[in-house]
Amino acid sequence: MKRNDTRRSVRRLVGVCTIVVLAGTSLVASSANAVSPSGKKSAIDPNGTLRFGVELNNRSPQLVAFDPATSTTTNDVWNLAFIYDTLLYPPLKTGKYEPGLARSFEVVDDQTIEVELRPNLTFHDGETLDADAASASIMRNFETVNSSWNPAFANLDSIEVLSPTTFRINLTEPGAYAFLPLLAARETMVVSPTAAAAGTLEELPIGAGPFEFGEYDTEQLLSLTKFKDYWNAKKVRIGQLDLVSSVAGAPRVAALLAPTIDVGGISVSDVGGVDGRDDLKVATKPSDGFLYTQLCKSEPPFDNLKVRQAFSHAINRDELNQAVYDGLGAPAYMAWSEGTPFYEPSIAKQQKYNPKLARKLLAEAGFEDGVSFSTMIVAGFPATETLTTVLEQQLAEVGIEITIEQSANYAQDVWVDRKTDTGTVPWIRSGVENTIMFDPGFQANLCGYDDPELNDLRTAVLDAVPGSPAQHDAWTAWMKHVADNMLVIYHLYPASVIGFHSDRVDASKFDSLYSGPSAQFLDWTAMTVKKG
Repeated sequence: MKRNDTRRSVRRLVGVCTIVVLAGTSLVASSANAVSPSGKKSAIDPNGTLRFGVELNNRSPQLVAFDPATSTTTNDVWNLAFIYDTLLYPPLKTGKYEPGLARSFEVVDDQTIEVELRPNLTFHDGETLDADAASASIMRNFETVNSSWNPAFANLDSIEVLSPTTFRINLTEPGAYAFLPLLAARETMVVSPTAAAAGTLEELPIGAGPFEFGEYDTEQLLSLTKFKDYWNAKKVRIGQLDLVSSVAGAPRVAALLAPTIDVGGISVSDVGGVDGRDDLKVATKPSDGFLYTQLCKSEPPFDNLKVRQAFSHAINRDELNQAVYDGLGAPAYMAWSEGTPFYEPSIAKQQKYNPKLARKLLAEAGFEDGVSFSTMIVAGFPATETLTTVLEQQLAEVGIEITIEQSANYAQDVWVDRKTDTGTVPWIRSGVENTIMFDPGFQANLCGYDDPELNDLRTAVLDAVPGSPAQHDAWTAWMKHVADNMLVIYHLYPASVIGFHSDRVDASKFDSLYSGPSAQFLDWTAMTVKKG
């Protein structure tokens, strides 16, 4: 097959999802000068420090992880990608993968992928990142038992080093396109062989990414400095990145006002808290992630298709969007949002708000007097708190009673212990990894749903050439099957909002690092620090 060797003019820090996932958008290059609130141009300080407010505990059992092999959540992508980078960058908008540490890749056949690294890559410790190092690192990850790995990783058979910059991935069975997302993910992040052998990656992570590890004050501060020998160092326009622990909501706003941070993701409801300050600005972008409710299709009441359909038709998503995001988000009906290559209007139409139909479906399902269920949300996440509160009112109008519980350890409480009937959470994977939610081996597949027909449709999506008409048709078939059987309840595509000190930084052209409902996952190269 033809070698994929497209070039990017600007750098995009990314990793998966999956999230994860991974799918790329073009960066917006900013000019060499920024305009201050006074109207005067301010030169960029390439050695400046950008202080960004994030939640450093990341709601992960392991808190912040620095070794890809021991990371337990796709949320770790944001800190791992700074240090390690990824071989490819994901196809958020176009469906096509783009070069990262790897200059190109080729799907040789259904069981073989050939990867060519960029020449002259070096790790932060001065060692060469070559095909041997990449092979050793990927196999190290593969040999580490990690339940959070993408199930496709289990298909790896061996890696052949063909030259100092080229290696070949051999799979045990057909599934090359299903494996591609892993080239933009934690599974194939390349670590320093010396640091790996010493077993010191958690204390002193060493990769070949755009930033070197500086210091980590547990749950307080992660400080990173620009790596001068990074392959695309000219596009990293800040000298130091300080990730300052800041809880979302009022504490994040307070940190902006103090100011102990320069930039921070805020919720729509917090925008009013930064109004009235000439030096504080707000920027908004739509997100590619979504908020949704996971259902157990093998247990009452959601083992009944008509109950699942009633749930969806009872939701006024426009009202939800207004309540949660002041109308800045968008209703969600499928894995791809309107304006993306694989959005299908007919699938959205079949799920529109229709309370009369919802009541009829409940009656036909044998629940004339109504039905009840419980849902779990992540504690301290304002979007799902507001969403489920409004959802409770909407569902009550058609005879559905919902009990809302909160958890500080959602994965354990919902996926393992099954403390509630459903879970209402953000989905932060993207691209073909959207199909993983129903994979029989995926930990977030509530109750282990297994549908042979859907599995075949997923295979069709994964096997299609990225961005091809065949992949478009495969996506449509997969999404229609999900909608026809109402396998999950999609709610909203969030609005990502950030607040920033415009007298110190320019973050007006921020872009998402990868799919997700949080403004935490940002492309830092679209931000600059001003001189003076």
